[in-house]
Amino acid sequence: SGIGPKPFTPNPDGVQDRVYFYFENPQAEDVTLKIYDISGSLIRNIEVTPGVVPYWDGRNNTGTLVEGGIYLYKLRVGNNTVTDTIVLGK
Repeated sequence: SGIGPKPFTPNPDGVQDRVYFYFENPQAEDVTLKIYDISGSLIRNIEVTPGVVPYWDGRNNTGTLVEGGIYLYKLRVGNNTVTDTIVLGK
């Protein structure tokens, strides 16, 4: 499991515009993925489709591109939760 690329740069150049979240889910358990700003406010709730690698495009829940900086993600697979940081470059 892990994320990449680090950092990612969601601009219109077509390079490293999304950060992908890789994880194992052999039991096909429920998965949730949430992105928070550094103060802990929810920025984006990402729908996770079974069999598809989820990604974040640097936008919030209203579709606005967020500022560059450090964000937190919380990935829950069944009863296991991983929380780590994402660097969004500009």
